[in-house]
Amino acid sequence: MGLFIPKDIGSEEYDEFILTEFELSEDNFFILSNSNDYDEKVRIKFPFEAKNIASPYTASVYLFDNQYISQNDVIELRISGSQNGNGRIGYIFTLASLIDAANSPFNEHSFSFAYYGFEKLVEGTTSCTPLLPKAKSEEYQLTDFYKDNLSCIVLCNENTQRETDFDFDAYLFNLYQYGFVYINDQQKKLLTNKLVLINDKFDSIKVNSTAGNLSLKIKKTILDLNNESYLGVLIKSLVEEDNHYLTRFHTFYQIIEILIDDVLKNEIKIQIRNISIEMPGFKLKEKVSKIATDGYRINQLLTKYCSINNEFGKSFSEKLKTFFSLIAISTSVEENDENENDNLIELASLIYKLRNNLVHNYRAFFKFSSGENDLQSLLMEILEYFQYLVCEIILTFKIPVVTPPSS
Repeated sequence: MGLFIPKDIGSEEYDEFILTEFELSEDNFFILSNSNDYDEKVRIKFPFEAKNIASPYTASVYLFDNQYISQNDVIELRISGSQNGNGRIGYIFTLASLIDAANSPFNEHSFSFAYYGFEKLVEGTTSCTPLLPKAKSEEYQLTDFYKDNLSCIVLCNENTQRETDFDFDAYLFNLYQYGFVYINDQQKKLLTNKLVLINDKFDSIKVNSTAGNLSLKIKKTILDLNNESYLGVLIKSLVEEDNHYLTRFHTFYQIIEILIDDVLKNEIKIQIRNISIEMPGFKLKEKVSKIATDGYRINQLLTKYCSINNEFGKSFSEKLKTFFSLIAISTSVEENDENENDNLIELASLIYKLRNNLVHNYRAFFKFSSGENDLQSLLMEILEYFQYLVCEIILTFKIPVVTPPSS
């Protein structure tokens, strides 16, 4: 794929131009040729000196929106659990840093990633469709095709290929928690999660890094994205859509629906393995009936099958209780025989209550669905908490091993 340029001034028809050469001179240019007429060429200026570029390697470029990263930030990207050295797979920087050579933030290590990232952007082979320029010209800027407020993640394919079963999509949920929202369409209206926790996590990159050498280590989800395609659709497309709050809630609640089904199957296995001949049938029926309820399974999901921070659970619960009290819905939590993870038990109950009220008592919410008011703002914040929670659920979900009872 290349870049598309108008056939003529004011034309709505476009020719595809593909990268054919790099012109090294006082000013450096990437040269693109019309795929229908190789004699027609356009140039895109590379504003840096083309020196100290590492030996040719292949790169992959992914584009994101992040409201916290600055033009001066260049972040070394590493992965957790790497079997190959330090796990470095690439760098993160803004597209704006690629067009401002006078204030270049790149060092000898990251500059090669900047060069190869620029090259992939010019080729039009990134995660995002390039913009269509309006003007017909012989020379263009990178910003004619990409918005300068985007963030670039440039990966070295040679590094990622050394990792076992590497799939970058599996790391997108953790990146989202640092404010990186995947972009595949620059024209799409974008919804940004303004949760303070996300801002704090991004700031932690600087707190936990050596001065002048920012580094972020990300973790992947244990869940197999190939077995559940909705996960990829959610984080690469649906997460950014600026929809009605009811749609947004159900978009993310689908993950809970998917996973509590796995919880149900595993909990039934546990009961079957623990059954004894002496157990009355009605007792077994009670246990299985309890497992089958959504409230119980959501409780188990948060407290047993995932690793959710208890303090986060407390904070989210307080937001939910405040909201319910303002619209006069009881927040009493059902009795539970658990004695640990109290904040998560309460959170599970409140999320289930939120779900039930949105589905069965939507009329109580409806009058707050339009206009600007404090209650609506609180509801929007609750949805931001919920989106973050779902990402944490996806990242940490793991089915406990069911061991047979001792004979």
